[in-house]
Amino acid sequence: TSEESKTANADLNWTPIGKYIGDANELYKTFTGTFEGNNHVIRGAYVSVDGKYAGIFGNSHTIQNLTIKDSYIYGSDLCAGGIVGALRSGEINNCHNINTTVSGNSSSVGGIVGQVQGTVKKCSNAGSVNALSVEESSAIGGIAGQLVTGSVEGCINSGNITGAKKYVGGIIGGSRCD
Repeated sequence: TSEESKTANADLNWTPIGKYIGDANELYKTFTGTFEGNNHVIRGAYVSVDGKYAGIFGNSHTIQNLTIKDSYIYGSDLCAGGIVGALRSGEINNCHNINTTVSGNSSSVGGIVGQVQGTVKKCSNAGSVNALSVEESSAIGGIAGQLVTGSVEGCINSGNITGAKKYVGGIIGGSRCD
């Protein structure tokens, strides 16, 4: 289970590709290419980010044909997702979360992606998505936590979504255009 993955892999913390590197002017590195997963599965990953942009990819453009399974993703601040913390442009296509727990203490937590500025299509979530801090949490969704711009198309969620503050949804938690 993902709880077993959390315990077993805690000392093997994965650093997200395109990670957040500082507060001044929102400094982060973005993966700007196209990642072709060739339908491979990442299993048993442990990601714990003390800050923003938690996922296999922290900030990215196009990610396709990838599955995360039996893993644990945690972000203490904005944007935590099973595959991508924040999609900056491009698309996430044919990506899946199977039995992976994605948790966050703040906003924009999703089974596939925390925050979307692009297109998410043909993705599925069968993992748990949790907002751990009910006082601060918002935009918690099975596929995408927050849709800033773009679209979510042909996606399915069968996972449990937990959030008590506002904007909690099976596919998209919230939409914001400000």
